[in-house]
Amino acid sequence: MKNLSIIIPIYRGEKTLKDTFASLEKVKIGRGLKLAQIIFVDDGSPDRTFETLSNLSGESSLPVSFVSYKNKLGHKKAGAVGLKYSTSKLNIIVKSDLSDLDTKLSRLQKRLEKEKENRPPTLSVVMPVYNAAPFLKQSINSILKQTFKDFEFIIIDDASTDNSWEIVQKFAKKYPNKIRAFQNERNVKQAKTVNRAIKMARGDFIARMDADDVSLPNRFEKQIEYLRTHPKTVAVGAQCLIIDAKGKITGEKKFPTAFDDVYSYIFKFCPAQQPTFMIARKRLPHNLEYYDHDLSPVEDVEFLFKLFKYGRVENLPDYLLLYRIHGNNSSLKNYRRSFFLTLLSRVRGVVFHEYKPSPVGIAYTLAQTVAVSLLPQELNTKIYKFIKEEAEKSTSQERSYRRLAYQFSKSL
Repeated sequence: MKNLSIIIPIYRGEKTLKDTFASLEKVKIGRGLKLAQIIFVDDGSPDRTFETLSNLSGESSLPVSFVSYKNKLGHKKAGAVGLKYSTSKLNIIVKSDLSDLDTKLSRLQKRLEKEKENRPPTLSVVMPVYNAAPFLKQSINSILKQTFKDFEFIIIDDASTDNSWEIVQKFAKKYPNKIRAFQNERNVKQAKTVNRAIKMARGDFIARMDADDVSLPNRFEKQIEYLRTHPKTVAVGAQCLIIDAKGKITGEKKFPTAFDDVYSYIFKFCPAQQPTFMIARKRLPHNLEYYDHDLSPVEDVEFLFKLFKYGRVENLPDYLLLYRIHGNNSSLKNYRRSFFLTLLSRVRGVVFHEYKPSPVGIAYTLAQTVAVSLLPQELNTKIYKFIKEEAEKSTSQERSYRRLAYQFSKSL
C-alpha cells in the first residue's frame, strides 16, 4: 500500500470549499493506494478562504492540512509549495474544482501498474526439463498453486525427445505473465541448463525445482520467510517425502536442519535435496559458477561446498517437497560412478573451497570408498538404504502430514 497526497491550490474558495469537501468524501483512490494527505494551498485569497478551510477541516474525517499565503503565487508555484509539505512519495496536484482529479488518478494507476509489470519479482523459480512428460503437468501446477505469488517461473526444456516442450508451451501461453519458457537447441544436461536459467533470473531469491517432483503449496512462503529473518543463511532446503511414478508416497528423505550438522553430514551423505533449495543470491558473489557440468549427476555436492564459504546452509524441518523416484533419476543410473564423483567433490571441497572435514567424516568417507570399490552394487544399495531408513524414522505426526501431502498431490 502506497501513500498518496492530493495537493489543491485554491483561490477565492470561500463559497466553493463546502462542495469541494463533499466531492473529496466520495473520491475512490484506487487499488494499492492510501490517501495520506489532502493539502490545500490558499493562494493569497482576499476572501474568507482560510477561515472556511479551518472550519471545514475540523468537521471533516478527511486527512486535511492547509497552507496560507498572503500574496498570490499562481497554480504552479502554489502546487510546488504543497509538495514541500507533503510526506508522501506519490503526489498529484489538481485544480480547485477537482475537474482533473479522476484523470490524474487514472494516469497514476496506469503508471503504477506499468511499474509493477516491470518490477523484478522477489523470487525466480528455475526448472530444467528433459523427457518428463508423464510428470510435468503435476510439477508445474504445484508451483503455480504456491501460497507465495510474487515469482517468475523460468522453465528450460533441454531438447526433450518426448512432448515435454509442447506441454511447457501450453502452460506458458496460458500464464504469460508468470512463465518464461525456453528450449535448448541441443541436449546439454541439467547443470548447464540450470546455470542458464539462473543467469536469466531476476529475483533476489532463486528456488530450484525438478520436472518430476511436486512442491507443497506453502514451500515458497516458508522458505522466503526463513531467509528474510536469517540474514547469515545463503540457502535453505527442506525435508522430502518420496513418491513413485504413480504418485504414491513410499518413504521419506530427512536431512539435518542446523548448519553445523549440514556441514559435517556432507562427508557422510548429501545433506540437502536440490529440488527443495532456495538461494539468497545477493548474499553470494555475482560471478559465482553455480554448478559444474563435469560432476553431473552429483553437481549439487560441490555446489554445497561453494555455499559454505559464504554463509550458512540449513534445512527447514518441514516436509515441503514430494521427491519422485521412478527408476530414471540420473543419480540412480550408475551408483558407483555417482559415488566416485561425490568423492571427487569432497576432495575438491577440501582443496579448493576451504572445507574442514572432521575425523569421523574422513573415516566415514574411507569406509564408503572401500565398500563401493569392493562390494557388488546391489549390496551397496541395500546397505545404503538400511542406514538411511534407520536415520529417518517417522513419528505419528509426520505420517499424518504424509497423508495430507498425498491428498494435495492427487489434486494437481
